[in-house]
Amino acid sequence: LYDLYLATDFKDLEAGLNALVPQIPEYKKMQEGLAFYRRLAEEGLHLVLPKKAEKLLKGKSGELVSKLQSRLKAEEYYDGEISGTYDEATEEAVRLYQETHQLKITGAMDRVSRKSMNRTFKVRARQLVMGLMRHRESELHQGEWRFGTVPLQARVNIPGFKAEFYKDGKLAREHRVIVGNNGLSVDEKSGHKGWFNRTRLFSEKMVTVVLNPTWRVPRRIKEQELDRELLEDPAYYENNGYEVRILDDGSEQVVQLPGPGNALGRVKFPFPNRFSIYMHDTPKKNLFNRHIRAFSHGCMRLEKPIDLARWLLIDEGKWTEKKLKRVLDSREVYGVPLPTKMPVTIEYNSVGVHKTGRMMFYLDVYRFDRDYYKGKTPYPRLPGRSPQTLDA
Repeated sequence: LYDLYLATDFKDLEAGLNALVPQIPEYKKMQEGLAFYRRLAEEGLHLVLPKKAEKLLKGKSGELVSKLQSRLKAEEYYDGEISGTYDEATEEAVRLYQETHQLKITGAMDRVSRKSMNRTFKVRARQLVMGLMRHRESELHQGEWRFGTVPLQARVNIPGFKAEFYKDGKLAREHRVIVGNNGLSVDEKSGHKGWFNRTRLFSEKMVTVVLNPTWRVPRRIKEQELDRELLEDPAYYENNGYEVRILDDGSEQVVQLPGPGNALGRVKFPFPNRFSIYMHDTPKKNLFNRHIRAFSHGCMRLEKPIDLARWLLIDEGKWTEKKLKRVLDSREVYGVPLPTKMPVTIEYNSVGVHKTGRMMFYLDVYRFDRDYYKGKTPYPRLPGRSPQTLDA
């Protein structure tokens, strides 16, 4: 914030102080949410649901249902009478609660929903304090491309599994994303064990869109995954569109050619960075139906990527629908420089704002919040370790 301080006009303190507040739209809503949950915590309205509540669903009745209704009413998810009957209104309240807490949306109670509801309002307030701090520390507030200062801007929030695209500071579109998984793996080169598949946090500019991309398979993925497939099926490369190229230094490079089975799908969105991370299509569309979507090796798989390409190239560029279709149908690699370069910021915030204005509480998927409270951050850098190359 030092640069913001230096830029402050002390003859107009109101404008100067406003500049110190993150401009991303959800920040103000989250401030209101913090006040709401602090009030609930002070009023002591939290009800603990017993284990039997995990079996409640529409049609049930009794004292336990009344307790569930009271719990939902305290947080303003339910505005009906405490009737003790698990009716349609109660089911809808549970569904909305599940949606805003990144749970499987069924309208019926289960173990995870009960566990979530039993977290105190004080805990939720603390989560919001953390979320507001993340926004103040974000590169969208303190970085080179502050929110609203460029025509086009993208934000990826890892715990929300979502990419948001802004035009002139207003949300233009959003897409579900699949981010890097949180599994432990071993770096074959160094022998170190770690969470090398996590999507990294940084900001860089998207400068091109690549249609019908090839996939240069990283060494780590080749050795840990493709080599195993070859042992099972010697024709695996041929059947899945891979070819082996010999590089100038004599080493082998495995490349997957454009096609319907390509791991990058039909389009990728590079924003050059030292981690080799980018957004791309995927043939595995079914994974977007999951509410927790951490499956990749570090890159971000994007839902409906052709729609994003259409927005960038046609709506914000000079292409036509006919040209886009012709190039995609050709199955030839085609890189398109973007007329308006777009900063992409990848960050980590376990709180967001639902379309209804309610708070969204996300899973701390990489345990960054937990480690912060335990005093484990910032994480130490492994000795002699270079930035990890990630892909797909």
